[in-house]
Amino acid sequence: PNPSGQSLCTTGNANPLGNFTIQSADTNNYVTASSSNTNLVASSSSSSDAAVFNFAFAPNAGTIQLESTSQFVTADSSGDYALAAIRATASTWERFLIRQKTGAATGVYTIKAASNGLWITLGSDGSLINNGASESAAAGFKFNSA
Repeated sequence: PNPSGQSLCTTGNANPLGNFTIQSADTNNYVTASSSNTNLVASSSSSSDAAVFNFAFAPNAGTIQLESTSQFVTADSSGDYALAAIRATASTWERFLIRQKTGAATGVYTIKAASNGLWITLGSDGSLINNGASESAAAGFKFNSA
């Protein structure tokens, strides 16, 4: 028993849970992905083209799963390639930490890959890539309920 009567756990940041679309706060484009193009790319100006992702709990992080294919999003440890929805099960490379971006507007978040500890940035074509060395280098994202 806890003799203090106080909670043993503190309320802290937690990844979102549920179904969301992802929108770049930098370009306002929505992230797309499908069975034919598994890479996550912020390429559509229309929310109707946005992929729907299921965000779920994983120890010390969370997972992101593409709803249309049930594949988990993975981040290569090299940080040289786009995030891709290509894993049937979630392991270390399929875990992400999502937090409010420091200094950004309320509702703008960063994503950090557990595979290499680097932040998600946008490539020149809008690809989501885990190669940002700091939070300030990371892209900002909005998560819209789907």
